[in-house]
Amino acid sequence: GPLPTITQAGFEYFAIVVFILASVISLGVFAYAVVIIIVEPSVWRCSIVRVLTVTQIINSIRFVIRLIASFVPIKADYGCRVILFLNNALTLLPVNLCIFCVVYMQMVVIHNVSPFKRWPRVVLMLFAVLTAVVPTGSYLYVSPHDLGITTLCELPSVYNREQYTYVMLTIALWQYLSGVVGVVSVTFIWIYILQTRRKMQSILARSEYVHSQSRDVVAQSGANILHSTMLNLIWYPITPIISLWLNMVVFSVVYYRQRTYMALEFVNAALLGLQSVFLGIALIVNPIIRDAFNKHIRHKWRYRRERKTSLAVQQGYEDFQLEGTDDTLSDLDSV
Repeated sequence: GPLPTITQAGFEYFAIVVFILASVISLGVFAYAVVIIIVEPSVWRCSIVRVLTVTQIINSIRFVIRLIASFVPIKADYGCRVILFLNNALTLLPVNLCIFCVVYMQMVVIHNVSPFKRWPRVVLMLFAVLTAVVPTGSYLYVSPHDLGITTLCELPSVYNREQYTYVMLTIALWQYLSGVVGVVSVTFIWIYILQTRRKMQSILARSEYVHSQSRDVVAQSGANILHSTMLNLIWYPITPIISLWLNMVVFSVVYYRQRTYMALEFVNAALLGLQSVFLGIALIVNPIIRDAFNKHIRHKWRYRRERKTSLAVQQGYEDFQLEGTDDTLSDLDSV
């Protein structure tokens, strides 16, 4: 297929299972978000909730494409190019969108950018999309001979110098860039919150629906605000660092050693699948999503449970009265 494959026994099946599970997790989180949005439409006003919801479906499609490349024998040159482009672009796009979230919050919190202005969101979104599409788009027209191979439909598991350089420039560089930007932005926000806790409360209160902070968070102490904010933000830089950085490390080790290391390949495949987990956690722990869940779904569950308990107690009381009546009648009959 157009993606590098390792045919050693067990690895291919392991990777397929990981890809299926990752796709199912992203679809499940997407369905959860849709349910929350349906029961509480105001949630959709939050820019970060919108981005994280779309990211789930993008990530699911990415793993479906990898499964297609594993099962469908694609021989047409342009078909292989499209698969390579979609696989790599959809790998970068979710993590770029995560970094969009944390950078946008940095602009709102630290640089006092109004959450009601559209241009910051548009600029950041364009940057996230273009840095994912433009570098990987070169797969649509690059010549295989420039990469030292005869076709893009059969890529070796160990790359030559031309392939290694090309992948590092079109994919690896941008994977590392997103993680670095995310770590830097989270660090700036963390330092800023420590320095200006009181000011932070008023900022969060004015723009709660944009950067995903609820009224409950505003009412908390400075330490709790810091903890809650970092809990929401930390998943954004973690996603590219854990799920993609090792991928490029393994790629470099294989290139310089000119051999594959199966232990690293298994770990790498598992970490690629963890991207779905991290993206899902980033959405689930979002305070706007949590508030909507507690307000509607959890409240209904609690009401139904209490109602069921109340009915059970009432039924038990009625049964007790009925038994008492039967005993009284029995006593009268005996008399």
